[in-house]
Amino acid sequence: GKVKVVLTRVAPGGKFARHRDEYAHLFYFLSGEGTLWVNEQPFAARAGVVAQIDAGDEHAYENIGSEDLVLLSLNISS
Repeated sequence: GKVKVVLTRVAPGGKFARHRDEYAHLFYFLSGEGTLWVNEQPFAARAGVVAQIDAGDEHAYENIGSEDLVLLSLNISS
């Protein structure tokens, strides 16, 4: 498949709205503090956390800290 790698910075209070994609994601959180939702289930998002989001899964994340939430997003399509 094809892989696209994106470095994302989310400012304090910022968020990425809940949505679904036709491709899978692998999120690797580098720094900051946030919440990740996958299919209505919340998870802590902080340095060292890796999350797999399957194609079609609803997902979102939000920065709940005072510093940027930084993550690598690997977008994987077949």
